[in-house]
Amino acid sequence: MGIAGGHTDIVANNSISLTGDVDPSAGAVASVAFGSGIRVANASSASHANLTLVNNSVYMDLSSSSTAANRYYAISGNAASYAFGTGSENYNNYFINTANTQTVTGIRYCI
Repeated sequence: MGIAGGHTDIVANNSISLTGDVDPSAGAVASVAFGSGIRVANASSASHANLTLVNNSVYMDLSSSSTAANRYYAISGNAASYAFGTGSENYNNYFINTANTQTVTGIRYCI
């Protein structure tokens, strides 16, 4: 789920389940270095202020057999300095298959 450019958006009560090997079919370009169940994707928190991200459930069990360094995150954000303003991030449920070393519950910050 991607969230970009909204102001006072509410993302609530969603169930996201991502499983399987995400390697491309023969002849396709290899996958990127990471993937996310939920991604907040704006470099400017002014244009994406006051996000409310609550009561979502994210199940992650993704892998990339040809690119072991890839990581897959329950949530990724635009920057560690992102401010939710009057919004919030609370009561979300993140689950990963601990046997899969490519999945991560933590937040990955990127621009």
